Amino acid sequence: MGCFCEKLARGSVRHMEVVYFDPGKRLRLTGALGPLQSMAATGNLGIDLSPAPEGTQLEATYAVVGYLPTGMNAWCRSNFSRLKRVIHGANPVSKVQVE
Repeated sequence: MGCFCEKLARGSVRHMEVVYFDPGKRLRLTGALGPLQSMAATGNLGIDLSPAPEGTQLEATYAVVGYLPTGMNAWCRSNFSRLKRVIHGANPVSKVQVE
């Protein structure tokens, strides 16, 4: 059905595979993001979209199983805070604070 893939200057990354897609409503992916790829970890990412007064509300849930020395919650908060900033126009490579 598709993938969340990234083309790099040298090579590429297959982050996750699309397992369910309902346009404008729901997206489900499975796989390991970022550093999870080199660990014994994987997850399922659910993204739900719904109408909101000022546009669209995005709700993301990433259920991860495996081991990450610093803990999964801090890693997930950091990455989703970055996604939120990018959606609102921030530079994707800038440093962000965990909310």
